[in-house]
Amino acid sequence: MVQETKSLDDLGALKGSSPADAPVHVQKLDKLGRAYATGKRKDAVARVWIKPGKGQIMVNKKDFKAYFARPVLQMLLQQPLAAANRSTQFDIIVTVAGGGLSGQAGAVRHGISKALTYFEPELRGVLKKGGFLTRDSRTEGTETAFMATAMEDALQALRAQERAMKARAEASEQLSEEIIASMSSGLLVVSEDRHVRTLNPAGRALLGLPGDPPSSAMDDVLRHGSLPVPSHLRSATWRERRDFGHGMGYVYPHDYIGADVDQQYLPDGLAERRYYEPSDHGYEKVIGERMAARQAAREEAAGKPKRDPTARPKSDAMKVAGNVMQARDGKKREIAARQKKDASGR
Repeated sequence: MVQETKSLDDLGALKGSSPADAPVHVQKLDKLGRAYATGKRKDAVARVWIKPGKGQIMVNKKDFKAYFARPVLQMLLQQPLAAANRSTQFDIIVTVAGGGLSGQAGAVRHGISKALTYFEPELRGVLKKGGFLTRDSRTEGTETAFMATAMEDALQALRAQERAMKARAEASEQLSEEIIASMSSGLLVVSEDRHVRTLNPAGRALLGLPGDPPSSAMDDVLRHGSLPVPSHLRSATWRERRDFGHGMGYVYPHDYIGADVDQQYLPDGLAERRYYEPSDHGYEKVIGERMAARQAAREEAAGKPKRDPTARPKSDAMKVAGNVMQARDGKKREIAARQKKDASGR
């Protein structure tokens, strides 16, 4: 016979005894004061130990950023620490094997989440709400929720970078407009190819720069083209040296005190040109002082620089080459004579 329920009290009696109390989670530490947990994802298994520290994470005896080079994977395994606000309070040691890097990162994240709950049981609610305590056992090729979230974070970072680049481009465009305004006021001189060459005297005076602007190297290139290198600067074989005079008269600067000698370095048509004039601003003032000291030393030497006593001795390249060839020929003659003697049996 079916029992008939006529009131709420009768319904409560049907339910029987009250439900069991919720499980109580306690701290689980080993003898060294560490919390240990195993994390899994796909075919990857991670063993995780955490202890109080400064936020260092080692994976298979490497820093986690070296082991997981992709920023997305680094972000993944740090998510439970960020959710629990414990990013710099624990040192973590991990050994992980199996699967690919993506699966291993998920296994490490799972293990870190479980270990955090063992060390601080009160964090279980936060981590469970974020889905960090649930193992994702799906096989390779299926998209996971946490991977989609990480990819979205990466896309957001890329979009922020694009916005920053766009802002810099707009600032550059604004600077170009200011340059055009300066041109209209006569402060800038612009060549036909629309490149700003230099300030005119009024512009240089406005900025406090000395004198007339130095000559433009680009203007000389466009005007003269490719000019021949001075003959004494050309590297040459001994035949070119003998027949054309290439390399004759060159002075090696490092053989002399100060490693500087007064010799021509520019092509003949541009020997007296000067393409740089330091200002009195910042480090250029130091450069100007050094250039002045070097020029004074050249004038004092009057074309006869003092040789550095520690420099290597001078040598005649042609003479050295001749001695080498002579020694080589002598060696060949000795070998030929010995072979002839051995062949005759004497």
